[in-house]
Amino acid sequence: MKLGHAAALAIAGWYLMLAPTQADTDIRCSPESWQKFEMICDYEATGPDYFAPFSKWVQIGTFETLSGCRAWTHSRQRMEQERRQDERLAKVIMEDARKAGQPLAKDYVDQFVAGQAERPTACLASDDPRLK
Repeated sequence: MKLGHAAALAIAGWYLMLAPTQADTDIRCSPESWQKFEMICDYEATGPDYFAPFSKWVQIGTFETLSGCRAWTHSRQRMEQERRQDERLAKVIMEDARKAGQPLAKDYVDQFVAGQAERPTACLASDDPRLK
């Protein structure tokens, strides 16, 4: 094996990529025009762009192995399941308070859970051509 090939193999790794929001990929939501399309952009800022090419995704982690990247992804999925359980609990608390004549603020569930819609992730090799 040539030295250059060994060096290339040594720096190859895995990137954990996060899908952009719809606002990230919508040209109407650029800093220059956000105010004009504020209502659309505010809505799109919460939803993932499932169709964005990987070159538009955001790198949020680097791993030496695919298994390390996948392990992190699985732990994130468990956290999302817990978030959904928290959301259900918040809705029960809100309904109980309403029945008791002490209604909570309409955004109580959002405040209780605090978070954006789940955005997809993917593990990609650092040399994956789709990242270019």
